[in-house]
Amino acid sequence: MKNEIKEVEKTFQLFKEEAQYYTTKAKEYIAKIQAKTAMTQEETVEAQYFTAKALIYFNQLKKLGDELEQLKAESKNK
Repeated sequence: MKNEIKEVEKTFQLFKEEAQYYTTKAKEYIAKIQAKTAMTQEETVEAQYFTAKALIYFNQLKKLGDELEQLKAESKNK
């Protein structure tokens, strides 16, 4: 059970780092958008991509966080 918890914690940390990376990239593109009146089609697609990736990782973080809490609760009950 402890190995399983450590593995989930490790995955959680990796996903957290990925979510932070994509959030930063999305913010950079949003700043570009705000700095000029028109974006190129490529910039629009890139901004959407980074935003979507950040959301995916945040959703995975939520699931992993819930799983981690459940595993910790189960390990305390054993």
